[in-house]
Amino acid sequence: IYTVEFQKRGIPHVHIVVWLADRTALSDPAAIDSVISAELPNPVTDPEGYAVVSRFMLHGPCGASRPMSPCMKDGKCKKYFPKEFSESTVITHDEFVRYRRRNLGITAEKNGCLLDNRHVVPHNIKMLIKCDAHINVERCHSSSTIKYLFKYILKGHDRAIVTVEHASASTSAAPAQQQTAQTATDEIRQYLDCRYLTPHESIWLVFSYDIHYSYPSVERLLVHLASQNNVVFRDFQELGEIAESDSFGFTKLMAWFELNKTDELARLLTYIEIPTKFTWKQNEKKWARRIQNRKRLARMLFVHPNAGELYYLRMLLNIVCGPTSFEDIRTVDGIVYPIFKEACDALGLLENDNEWLYTLQEAAGTASSQQVRKLFVDILLFSEVTNILFLWDACWRLMGDDILYNIRHQCRVPQFNCSDVMLKDHILYELEDMLISRGHSLQSVKLPQPTEERIYQESNTLLAQQLSYNTVELREQVPILISGLNHEQKNIMDKILISVQNKQAKQFFIYGPGGTGKTYLWTALTAKLRSEGKIVLTVASSGLSSLLLQGGVTAYSQFKIPIELNERSTCDIKKNSQLARLILSSSLIIWDEAPMSNKHCFEALDRTMRDLFASRDTALGHVPFGGMTVVLGGDFRQTLPVVTHGSRYKTIAASIVHSYLWDRFTVLHLTQNMRLIQSRDNPAEAERIAQFATWLLVVGNGQVPALALDGAAQAEWIQIPDKFLIRHDGDEQQVIIATIYGRLPASQLYDDYLRERAILTPKNCFVDSLNEKILSQLPGQLFRYYSADTAADKDPIHSQLRGTYPDEYLHNVNAGGLPPHCLDIKIGVPVMLLRNIDQPNGLCNGTRMVVTQASTRFIKARVITGSARGQEVYIPRIVFIHKDNSLPFNLRRKQFPICVCYAMTINKSQGQSLDK
Repeated sequence: IYTVEFQKRGIPHVHIVVWLADRTALSDPAAIDSVISAELPNPVTDPEGYAVVSRFMLHGPCGASRPMSPCMKDGKCKKYFPKEFSESTVITHDEFVRYRRRNLGITAEKNGCLLDNRHVVPHNIKMLIKCDAHINVERCHSSSTIKYLFKYILKGHDRAIVTVEHASASTSAAPAQQQTAQTATDEIRQYLDCRYLTPHESIWLVFSYDIHYSYPSVERLLVHLASQNNVVFRDFQELGEIAESDSFGFTKLMAWFELNKTDELARLLTYIEIPTKFTWKQNEKKWARRIQNRKRLARMLFVHPNAGELYYLRMLLNIVCGPTSFEDIRTVDGIVYPIFKEACDALGLLENDNEWLYTLQEAAGTASSQQVRKLFVDILLFSEVTNILFLWDACWRLMGDDILYNIRHQCRVPQFNCSDVMLKDHILYELEDMLISRGHSLQSVKLPQPTEERIYQESNTLLAQQLSYNTVELREQVPILISGLNHEQKNIMDKILISVQNKQAKQFFIYGPGGTGKTYLWTALTAKLRSEGKIVLTVASSGLSSLLLQGGVTAYSQFKIPIELNERSTCDIKKNSQLARLILSSSLIIWDEAPMSNKHCFEALDRTMRDLFASRDTALGHVPFGGMTVVLGGDFRQTLPVVTHGSRYKTIAASIVHSYLWDRFTVLHLTQNMRLIQSRDNPAEAERIAQFATWLLVVGNGQVPALALDGAAQAEWIQIPDKFLIRHDGDEQQVIIATIYGRLPASQLYDDYLRERAILTPKNCFVDSLNEKILSQLPGQLFRYYSADTAADKDPIHSQLRGTYPDEYLHNVNAGGLPPHCLDIKIGVPVMLLRNIDQPNGLCNGTRMVVTQASTRFIKARVITGSARGQEVYIPRIVFIHKDNSLPFNLRRKQFPICVCYAMTINKSQGQSLDK
């Protein structure tokens, strides 16, 4: 889209916005540098580029060298030139781009001043050379940037206030004060509403050039309720003639209904998709199939939520395909709802607390009381229930079927009976146990407190959970586990045990690539210490990695590490709390996949533990981690901390190796690949794995030569050996699917088959495409769930965003870790959790499951990975708050926290072992 602006001086200029087909094309600094430059080209190697940039793209001179420049205000340049030097392009926290401006010593003269890269206006060098004109090229960092363009489209024509006066010889000779006194001006009568055209704009219009242009063209679609459409007619037409006309009031919406009665293709499309395949015949008042394959978009006119039923109709028109009447639009699963709002509610497009009551009532038909209690806790913690007490009063009986049995069993009184008050109290106690294990309490979720003492009292729940391991079984397992250790693992284990037993307060980092037996080492180490009654806290940087540890949870959850971190952050652990007493009673912390976590995570834990242990001994406040032995593990060749739009330097700077703690760590290495040893029975397989493992190590060590493709300035690609590639002739996605999953329908029923394999890919867009393709090839009924999306103001105190953004705009927002607006699943399909719902019981971000029941209000699934393998779980819809600095709002999406996972990103697979 572009708009031409005519200023009152010089020739016109144009503002252009180009949307890229690949939305992620300019998402990292290297990609931006390949398109946009803010530097002077080298005059020796690129004299043509240097000449055109020097002529058109240097700002100024201004500032101290020329303080009277037009861009100067209050002693500063309004465009903030000169910029600062920057060795690399940086995308800031608010998505604004600071382009690369290296101090290369290259200068150009302009108006007698030497200017360097700090004065260069961002540009595309190829475009400059081709057009030989000033062209400023920028990466749009938010929708507010694009809005700048639309003010030129919507502001209308230029206007001016002009005064016309007659001047005579007598009046011209009179003093100015006298003229003012004698002249009486009637501003209202003299006001003229006129356009102001410059010669340049006049010529532009004479030649019929576009002032505004957009591609592809946009079809406007009206929305109206039944018999409430606007009717347009000429003033000389008779009303009776208009009413009898066949086309009377026949709108695009009503013509769509008629089209769906006869055209099969139309019945597959929503209202907003119709213009992509059909064209509107204005004179005939009907839709006709397109003959020319021209691209065309459609937009329904905006409707504010205060419009009531009209707003809900518009919401339904975004998703309903092929209706032939307004009644069809109100029909959901064969039920005709009286109003559009109820149809929206039935499809899950709206939010209300009744949904949670219906969810619990529906689940109670098949779930045990314990499962209903877990579902109730999930809803409280993740679904933003408005009236918690109402929900509790309405459904507490659904959660108590097993309570009386448990009380009788604990008291050993078979005839024991309890009142409703006692039953409520014990349900609350059960809920409190679940809440405490997840770091919450009855008080924090605003549930009532029990009125009576518990019949069977328990101590610190977190402490009791860590001390509940069967020491007899562990003592039997320890010799077997130790016998399976190789020399490197045994040496490392001995050093760690000496530090724990002698309270040496050492810190270790176990550095080993995948397959060298880190997980086995953790298993042996924890079994040994727990068999002695000691407490070991096992955590990992990702949910999937934590599932591989006995009693493992994510570090964020275990230590209450804040989401937004800085160099002064601390963990949200209160002194004398259950978690604080648990940490003080622990002997060892094991943190797996540590390189994935930001250094501020470890520093926040260090500050918190020093503070906790200082309450026992002030000297421990000056010792790393309060004097506790801490073991980190991982491989720096794998995933490093994620720094949003960060450069390589920033990613490395966020690593633990750049923390003040790193010097205190002893680095111990694991080098022997245990997977090769396990494959000795199959020499061919062992050789294949050995070759691949060796090549991965060479890549990880940076020893594979890098290549520069397509004329890129930096060499960032490597060539994969042919023997590791899957060759194909045709559909490459289908070849990958067949290689990993074989005949999918035949294998759908086996959990082990699905657990052992996955397609890994670096980007979410590839994941979505592969999962969609596989799902379409599977038999069975398709279940479709829509999310309820709203725009939340980034300043909740002054929220004014309700209804500001169209629903379809919110529905199209997708990001990693966010479920889609339209979620499609089938029975038997593997899905992955996108949230840490119940980590103590193995339900965390990355847990894989198989769908066993798809209900209206919940999804039932069987866990196939981790410690909860085989467990049946009930999953409700929960609320996701997506914060993206490129959006002017926070997206609030209520949807089931799962996604289909035949394919997953490499990050999501971190810590898993897959056979294929």
